[in-house]
Amino acid sequence: MEPSEKIRRNRKDASVRKICSARIFRWMTVFLAGAFFCAPMAYGEAYENLSFFTFKDFRMASIGYAGTSLTGISASPQMNPASLATRGATGNLTLQGTFFDAMRFSSLSQGKAYAFLQQPLADYMVAFVGNNAALTIRRNILLERLDPGSMTFAAHSISLIQLDLAWQFNRLYVGASIRGGNRSVRERISVNETYFMTDYFIQTFFDRYHAKENTDFYSVGAGVILDGSWVRMGVSSDSILSGGHPFDSSAAPRTFMDSLSAGISFVSPRYSRDYELNLFVIEAAMDIHDIGSDASRAIAAGINLRLQMLPRVSLDARVGYHELKPSMGRIFQAEPSRILTSFGLSLIAEWLTVDLLCEVPFSLYSGKTGMRGDGVGIGLSMGITL
Repeated sequence: MEPSEKIRRNRKDASVRKICSARIFRWMTVFLAGAFFCAPMAYGEAYENLSFFTFKDFRMASIGYAGTSLTGISASPQMNPASLATRGATGNLTLQGTFFDAMRFSSLSQGKAYAFLQQPLADYMVAFVGNNAALTIRRNILLERLDPGSMTFAAHSISLIQLDLAWQFNRLYVGASIRGGNRSVRERISVNETYFMTDYFIQTFFDRYHAKENTDFYSVGAGVILDGSWVRMGVSSDSILSGGHPFDSSAAPRTFMDSLSAGISFVSPRYSRDYELNLFVIEAAMDIHDIGSDASRAIAAGINLRLQMLPRVSLDARVGYHELKPSMGRIFQAEPSRILTSFGLSLIAEWLTVDLLCEVPFSLYSGKTGMRGDGVGIGLSMGITL
């Protein structure tokens, strides 16, 4: 083949890919617009949702869970399974441990031990991650305080296994996920107020839990992400098929529309035109979650500023906003009592990741108590990749 003919064919192929990408981008825009504005009018059934956010992802939480359209190291298959194909992982093992709790400053100022352990959440995870598949095994221990004035709790242990699959088609990423799990309990535990942290870990991690009947649950989800370089769009649902509920066996199954989420993000380039690492990368994202559910519908937004010191060493600072929206008629009207703000720091250094998270109900800024609680949430997460 003559060089000139080869050049012409390459140009033609590039032109075809450009046209296909433009068409995909246009149809994704139409689909997103329909999801944002039409779907909630057709599906208005309320559903008491136990969100998979119970398995807390600190990077997502610190940007208000606005991660449906994010890609690369900022993304989470928990938000959109299609993001798995954007990470470029060739095969690794990830181990992660997380602890999150809330504090009531009114009790703290009085020297009360129960200012801590308001609703402590401990989570540990093992994940086998490849470029197109990931298997995640997680165990979550959540304590429910039985008496606000004492250190008496019910302990819930939720086990989860999740398989994610993802593929790339030019600028389009497609993914699917299968989740399943169950819950076991300890009906009543009392934590020693003098050594409350030590006693908490001993009683929750080493004592025996009892299986709870009718707490098995499963769901099948899917998602897509369109990567337009600076602009990215994503759509996902974690309950295309679902059944069971870990806390309420009589709850109706979550539907596709109940769990449908859509988002858009803007990301600055990681590398310059000279292929040098940019010092800063800015990511801004906005989502609408659970579009068809009056119980858990929410607007989420967040900004992430990344300081890139080396290709695999970076420091992230994040801020997020998450507001429950039970009424679509007031979707653009802010209600302070339903708003949760979040702040996070993340260090990524080769094989080690360290994440810090702080969540503050917006109503606390004015000294009031709203629907998002009256405590400040603080947590630490550490992970290693082998």
